[in-house]
Amino acid sequence: MNRILIIMMLLTVYATSRELNIYIDADYSNYSESSESIEMGVKTALSLSQNSFAGYNINIIRKDHKANSRRSLKHLKDIKTDPNRLVAFSGLHSPPVLANKKFINENKILFFSPWAAAAPITRASSPDNWIFRLSVDDSKAGFFLVDQMLKNNLIKPFVLLEKTGWGESNFKTITQSLKSNQIKAVGIEFFNWEPTEATINSKIRKIINTGADSILFVGNSTEGQLFANAMNKFGIKTPVLSHWGINGGGFFEKVGFAKLNQQKWSFIQTSFSFMQKPLPAFPKKVLDKAKMLFPQKIDDNYIKSPSGFIHAFDMTLILAQAWEKVDKNGKWQAELKQTLENGNFNVQGLIKNYQKPFSPYKLNSPDAHEALGIKELKMAEFNELGQVILK
Repeated sequence: MNRILIIMMLLTVYATSRELNIYIDADYSNYSESSESIEMGVKTALSLSQNSFAGYNINIIRKDHKANSRRSLKHLKDIKTDPNRLVAFSGLHSPPVLANKKFINENKILFFSPWAAAAPITRASSPDNWIFRLSVDDSKAGFFLVDQMLKNNLIKPFVLLEKTGWGESNFKTITQSLKSNQIKAVGIEFFNWEPTEATINSKIRKIINTGADSILFVGNSTEGQLFANAMNKFGIKTPVLSHWGINGGGFFEKVGFAKLNQQKWSFIQTSFSFMQKPLPAFPKKVLDKAKMLFPQKIDDNYIKSPSGFIHAFDMTLILAQAWEKVDKNGKWQAELKQTLENGNFNVQGLIKNYQKPFSPYKLNSPDAHEALGIKELKMAEFNELGQVILK
């Protein structure tokens, strides 16, 4: 009996040691659509490898930080103590990552950003940088928005940004890009999360009074829909070129196609869409797998907040290939980081084929932990069904 008990205990320990945990620390309360899209991307990529990394079973653990940086820090402290942690994914919001970046790097928590775009996220003050991103990078996004504005012969922009680290990050690049093109914004206004109706109306009157021919908007879907609906009441038809935060969930449903089409809202995305026709073989395989896994969440071949899915899917495939190269008997978390930075890959993703997605981080190589660049950026818009269509 004792021998059987000992064997069972050993088997339990062995089974536990063959488990790895992927955490998703995101806002499931207020922006569930984007968070669930990220989670579906991770799970679909895992499913293609039978939910196993070289024989290790993978568990997905949700952490809902509710856009609260202190709550996110509490989660990170829990993640730090988990010997079976593989990686933590962030969600839509940049502020929790920015607030806790020092803790992540000092405690060597491998951390992926498949959405949060603030430029400083992947730029550490020392070479020991544990944060990697496969997403839009705001050190490029502001330049891209201004470039798209100029391509449409618009030269009198009004800049409207949320007052967070993410908004400040974009403010720097947008103003720098405007200056390099010898253009001055006709107005610049910041807003807090969930602004009052009086605040919104005041800012819209300023837009009208300046005679702006375009609006550069940096905000999430909650604030985006408040401004879009208010603009409609004022009869504003000024085209809005937006960052992609409005695609985090609920924006289209609360504004509607007619208003958006009248105001001509467009927004940043990366360069792959499941809506392209015809859909190539590999993306079709991925979409079919996702539809099988999440039949209640995918209608008419459309994944809501698609960027989260696409980026998390590609990032998980890179992670899987990196894990195959790691010696599982040593300090594999440090080795996994080094493999991501130095490894040669052949990962067929949705956006592109990744050969060397990252490189060793140095203070003079700020893009080292960025898998995507400005050439992967596109503008998009909603169609009449609320689906994201690349322009």
